[in-house]
Amino acid sequence: MILEKRSVAAVILWSVFTCGFYLLYWYYKVYQELTFLTGKSPTDNDYGLDLLLVIITCGIWGVYVDYKISLCIYEYQKKQGLFAQDSSMVAVVLDVVGYISGYFTGIVSSAIHQDLINGLIDHVSTGTPVHQPEAGRKPSDQSPPSPWQ
Repeated sequence: MILEKRSVAAVILWSVFTCGFYLLYWYYKVYQELTFLTGKSPTDNDYGLDLLLVIITCGIWGVYVDYKISLCIYEYQKKQGLFAQDSSMVAVVLDVVGYISGYFTGIVSSAIHQDLINGLIDHVSTGTPVHQPEAGRKPSDQSPPSPWQ
């Protein structure tokens, strides 16, 4: 399987220009990539079943899907010794606000996921962690590097 880095801006722009239809393709690709990396889909369901559940529940299941994608990325980051960012609550809040306001913030949660997935792809392609843990600290306890250092 070829892992594909996607521009975060492109994910947002294609989602807006296609009125959200690009996200159907994007989620399909994310399911494939996370299944390849972790050995299971984020929700333990097939993409088609989750898409059907999103349609049946008028998008509410999508909040759960984004939550599980965030947790899947977080668990993979910890397992690989990367700086681990749990973005699950951010995704839920953005999705709920997006559900009420017309889904624009839901696109932002997809962009956040894409940025995190791009980091995983960088790790897989180089074979080394982007951020090495300090002695005596777990990778998930690290604070992000400061741009001012």
